[in-house]
Amino acid sequence: IAFSHLYEGHPDPALESLQTFLGEYRRTGGFPGLPEIFIWNSMARINLENGRLEEAMKHYEKGFESVPGSGLPEKDKQIWLGRLHHGRGRTLARMGKHEEAWKEAEILNKMIDEGGEAGKRFVPDYHYLAGYLKLEASDFKAAIEHLTQSNDTDPDPFRKLLLARAYEKAGDKVAARKAYQEIVDSKENNIERALAYPEAKR
Repeated sequence: IAFSHLYEGHPDPALESLQTFLGEYRRTGGFPGLPEIFIWNSMARINLENGRLEEAMKHYEKGFESVPGSGLPEKDKQIWLGRLHHGRGRTLARMGKHEEAWKEAEILNKMIDEGGEAGKRFVPDYHYLAGYLKLEASDFKAAIEHLTQSNDTDPDPFRKLLLARAYEKAGDKVAARKAYQEIVDSKENNIERALAYPEAKR
């Protein structure tokens, strides 16, 4: 239901649906494979991409409060910590706090380096964050460089939306239109495509 509202470009009922979902999740004790933070991060992303930046930050941080005392394996707790820095960085960038945002990217990059071989699979996530931050800072060339590396290994429709925006801002209308079209044509059905679809369609 939340995705359906997002596809139509209506964030408020999507958020209401996820609040209902969170309440039901807590009443029933949740279910395996879906930690509570996933719901909070989904609400944070909707708020972030609709310009509700204070709410986005609160949801990212509130969501992570559910992680330390949970039964998640330690490696999963580290992954969610990385996602917290990712979300904080994107939110700070949207707030225009570019230096603070880049510090979050540096923290994430350090976590990946310290993860050794296991950390290598998260390198595209660093490029995703770096590309997002560069795009918000109007450094479109750097944004394209990072986002291209991010999209090479993960065809996430929202990452592709960022790349399309960067191409368009850089004046490459052909590449931008191709990326937008790929989002519209995608058969993925997740929050990333639900958030990206209305803009790509326009």
